[in-house]
Amino acid sequence: MVTFSFEKLDAYVYARDLVKGIYMVQRSFPKEEKYALGDQVRRAAASIIANIAEGCGRNSIKEKIHFFEIAFGSLTESFSELQIAQNLGYITEKEWKIAKSIPVKSLVANSKKISSNPYQGYIDYVCNEIKEKYHIDPLVTPVLIYTNMDKATQDGINK
Repeated sequence: MVTFSFEKLDAYVYARDLVKGIYMVQRSFPKEEKYALGDQVRRAAASIIANIAEGCGRNSIKEKIHFFEIAFGSLTESFSELQIAQNLGYITEKEWKIAKSIPVKSLVANSKKISSNPYQGYIDYVCNEIKEKYHIDPLVTPVLIYTNMDKATQDGINK
């Protein structure tokens, strides 16, 4: 059986739990909301895991981060829609708290580390992938970064 790299990510595992919970909870929405708010929250939640998976399938770090950012946007959209459902009485306060307690924050922070950088978990993941694929440590190996910034400005920042 093939295992994809995204399946090993805590963020993916937690997001799958969140998606499953959302699909179960939205079943209790009123009939008129099943294809309105219910459909929207399901699509946003499914987009979280789809974009994590797609990002892991990309080769460039820039593309990986792009899909990661879309996944995080879908996560915030899902929580916003769940909050609307809770405010309208479609889900209970308990269900809302359970959804918020699922640690999908590992999308932006490694759950084993405390970091002020919201992208630390993803940065760690990408660095590990580079180590495995190219057998270099990107944290200590000089990397050429292309930018439109002139050299004098770059040198000033690097000091």
